Amino acid sequence: MKKIIILSILILFFLGNGLFISQVDSNPTQSITKPITVKGITKSKLYPIFKEIKNIPYSNTLNCKNKSEIFAEYIYKQGYHNVKLLQVWNKNYSKGHQVVLFNGYIYDPTCGYYGIQKSAYLKMVNHYGLNGAVFTIDYKHNESIKLESFISHT
Repeated sequence: MKKIIILSILILFFLGNGLFISQVDSNPTQSITKPITVKGITKSKLYPIFKEIKNIPYSNTLNCKNKSEIFAEYIYKQGYHNVKLLQVWNKNYSKGHQVVLFNGYIYDPTCGYYGIQKSAYLKMVNHYGLNGAVFTIDYKHNESIKLESFISHT
C-alpha cells in the first residue's frame, strides 16, 4: 500500500510539473552483441536484471522514468555510484524519454536497448522526434525503490 501511495504522489508531482516522460518505442531492433565489462560488472551480471525490468508491463505507474530509476538503483546498489539518468525531449518539451547512462553506454529498460553508445542512441531517438534538449542527471540513491518488489535477482 505504501508503494502505491508513493508512486501516486510521484505521478501527480511529475504530471503537475509537466515532467511526465512518455514511452518512445516498445519494439527494439538493436542491442549490443559484444560483452561489456565495466569495472567488474559484466553483461552477464547486468542483463538478467535489465531483462526483468524490461519485461515489466509499461503503465502510468511504471513508465520509462520508473523503469530507468529501478535499473539505476540496481547498478548503484552494486557499488557503482557513477550512474546517470539521461532525458531526451522533443523541441517543445511535450514528449520525452528517460534512460540510464552508465560509463558511456545507454540502457533503455523500457524499449529494450542494452549497452548502446550514447551518440548512437541519440542519433536513433532523433528519428522518433526526440531532437530537442538532452539532460544528464546524476542518479541519487533512492531508498523508496525496493528492488525486491520488481526483480527476483536482488
